[in-house]
Amino acid sequence: MKRVKYNDFKDKVRTKAVTTMKMLDRSAPRRRPRDQGEAEILVRLAVVSWDRAISSGKLQKKGERRYSLRTDAR
Repeated sequence: MKRVKYNDFKDKVRTKAVTTMKMLDRSAPRRRPRDQGEAEILVRLAVVSWDRAISSGKLQKKGERRYSLRTDAR
């Protein structure tokens, strides 16, 4: 069995982990719950965004809970 120095191994793993995190480029999930006003505003913004996508033709409503996304629509 190959012998490995623990510190060398740890540094190598840390380097790979940092590289992976940089490639993902995501922030940590929220830990604090949203307050009621912020949640309501986000829901309104989402509804406006969906309505705009439907009216522009980028999103087509196929049924009650089914949609089709057109990627070539502007």
